[in-house]
Amino acid sequence: MRKIFFLCNLLLPLILIGQNNYSSTYTISGKIIDTATKLPIDYATIIFKSLDSGIVKYGGITNHKGHFSLDVSSGFYHTTVAFISYKTKQLAISEINHDINLGTIELELDTENLQEIEIQGSKKAIEVKANKLIFNVSKDIASESKMTTDVLNNIPSVAVDPTGAIRLNGLANPTILINGKVTVLSKADALKSLPASSIEKIEVISNPGASYQATSTGVINIILKKGKEEGFHTSATISGGYRNYYGGLVNLNYSSNKTNVYFYPSFVHKQDAQIATTETSYFNNGNPHANLSRNSNYTSTKNDFSSVLGADFKISKKSTLSGVVNYTAINANNTTKTTAILFDAASIETGSNNRTHKGKFNNDIFEATLSFDHFFKSEEQKLSSYFSYSNDDELYDFDILNSNPTFTDESYIEDNEINNYRAEVKYAAPINDSSNFVAGYYGEYGDIPFQYISEAATEHINYAENIHAVFAEYEKIMGDFYVGISLRAEFSDVTIDFEDVFTQKKNTYNNLFPAVYLDYMFNDEESITLSYTNKIGRPSYSQLQPFEQKYTETWSFVGNIHLKPVFYHLTRLSYTLSTSKFTFAPSLFFNRYNDYWQRVTYETGEQVQGIEKLITTPENVGYVNYYGIDFTAMYSPTNWLSFTGYVNLNIFDQHGVFETTNTVGEQIRLDYTNANFGGSQSLLTKIKIPKIVDFQVNVSHELLSQSNYSKRKAYTYTSLAINRDFWNNTASLSLNSNDVFNSFKTARDRFDASYYSEGILTNKFPTFIVSFTYRFNQKKHNKSVDFGKKDIKPEF
Repeated sequence: MRKIFFLCNLLLPLILIGQNNYSSTYTISGKIIDTATKLPIDYATIIFKSLDSGIVKYGGITNHKGHFSLDVSSGFYHTTVAFISYKTKQLAISEINHDINLGTIELELDTENLQEIEIQGSKKAIEVKANKLIFNVSKDIASESKMTTDVLNNIPSVAVDPTGAIRLNGLANPTILINGKVTVLSKADALKSLPASSIEKIEVISNPGASYQATSTGVINIILKKGKEEGFHTSATISGGYRNYYGGLVNLNYSSNKTNVYFYPSFVHKQDAQIATTETSYFNNGNPHANLSRNSNYTSTKNDFSSVLGADFKISKKSTLSGVVNYTAINANNTTKTTAILFDAASIETGSNNRTHKGKFNNDIFEATLSFDHFFKSEEQKLSSYFSYSNDDELYDFDILNSNPTFTDESYIEDNEINNYRAEVKYAAPINDSSNFVAGYYGEYGDIPFQYISEAATEHINYAENIHAVFAEYEKIMGDFYVGISLRAEFSDVTIDFEDVFTQKKNTYNNLFPAVYLDYMFNDEESITLSYTNKIGRPSYSQLQPFEQKYTETWSFVGNIHLKPVFYHLTRLSYTLSTSKFTFAPSLFFNRYNDYWQRVTYETGEQVQGIEKLITTPENVGYVNYYGIDFTAMYSPTNWLSFTGYVNLNIFDQHGVFETTNTVGEQIRLDYTNANFGGSQSLLTKIKIPKIVDFQVNVSHELLSQSNYSKRKAYTYTSLAINRDFWNNTASLSLNSNDVFNSFKTARDRFDASYYSEGILTNKFPTFIVSFTYRFNQKKHNKSVDFGKKDIKPEF
């Protein structure tokens, strides 16, 4: 709405009446930024009023970089710069008789008016910008009682599966940042424990440049809340739900002119329940040999505590020192009970087993980060740095009991303690009025001492990885054309010590990663962008570890210590049309993956009660061309109704053959060459009835996906949220359901010449959570300015 206000109420009338009789015109340019954050302010206005009559003669707005440039006839003017919720600033110029570059203009937040004015529609729930999508979490009705992984599912192009795995534009494992920094809180278990109500916004970057890690095929940057209004403010939320769900969150914030302190502790107790069924038919030379029926019930009871304590200190006018401490404790008790029945070809039962798999998971995460930012004479000249230390201690304790004496009962412990140090220094400086340069260093130093303790053996492995990277970026604006070029050099050393057998394996990866970004703005509403970036995927510890992990009695997973990196080449062409009511942003993409990681499943040659045992392991198999189209569309016909849709249609074109010899000398050959059509769609609808209720429903659909050896069937699921504000907007009551019809299921078939397996995994119950939030020292704003209704108009 802020855009329609400035464009329709200011620019269009100015075009009509801004004719004049002056003989000479001059160009007035500059940049407008926030005085506290030093970030550019887009859509800020610069106004030239006649000194004699006070009538607005000329006006303009800033672009997404905060820059403005407009032609003004010679004469005498009263000149001001303004933006919503900021103090209007009068500029010390009156006579225009030559070209003027005003440099950088700082605007200060108007905290007094912030207390009094409610700006309706000033910020969209989703903003589409160049190479970036911004999701304002406070506009999501579900944010009051949901966790971070839940609201991620409401963002176009982002999908989270039942295990917590995240995909961006169809790509797995995007880089998750917290406040622009790599953090241990980025892992799935920690994100499931981070309350969405502690988040201000989420930035989604499809093709990240060289300032991001070389492993970042896509970036999701989670920005936590920090108080902007001076004084002490707090809010408290309590939640309760179906199937023994309860928890609470407190947001505490104190802010003054030079200090900002915030603390967000939260606790959640919840129970998850899933059921899985698998029917497998085995063949011998194409003839039915046996059938295995397996039914599993999984239950998990979790207690999650999460806390963020941070402080920002303005130690001088241009320098800020910040510190953040994160602590998370996750405790889970899991039980999986499986009944397996084996039949022969005549459907006569030949054996059975009741398997109980009990597991305890304790995870303590500690992280401390210290940041320093300094601005020089020019506000675009900035030095920023941070250093962080994290300790992530994961302890798994498993017991497996079988009713059938043929199978061996097992007890084992896995202990991973991840110690990590990270440091980054980045320097940004303008070269001239239209170009900038950024250079920096990033270092990461970590080790994972791992212990595997069972009744049969004890294994000690130490995994260590050190990364050093330098990067440089250059950007230039030439009128409506923007060019960004960047290069990153990253050097990584990985050492794996198998201490019990006195064996060591080392891998060294030294690579260059270029990136190019081009953007052309046709006008204030339309632009086109072209980007290319080169990335790498390095094997993680879980992919390299060589211990057998049993899925079932006849199927196990083992890591591959010889797994090589996969290299990504990512290209995207995008068009954006954004008006006051409608946004349309389609993209064509083509991605190439070399040395693709394929999880291969094959027969080991070992027999378990006459059934071939299967092993799954990651291998480098050929290459993949992944290409297609996706688009985001947003439509707001009225102030109380809005729609956000996302569609991804793609071809996953894989080429490669896996060959090996199993334990009994049999030759295994699996051909993965296949082209699959797939995609996903979502539609988010919001209805806002003022002073009554806010309603939000999100429908998501995944198309069928098929390869030569597996097929994942299509599915659709629906989530909804209802919110009601009352008590002068100091309190809120909300209801959320993550899967209303309990249809979020994974139906996957796996097959080869010797077997065909049909499996379904689904939640036992849908989730329903009720939350109550009360805000202390946060009065309802007593004035409303709705720019959609044009209550305020500039004086012409």
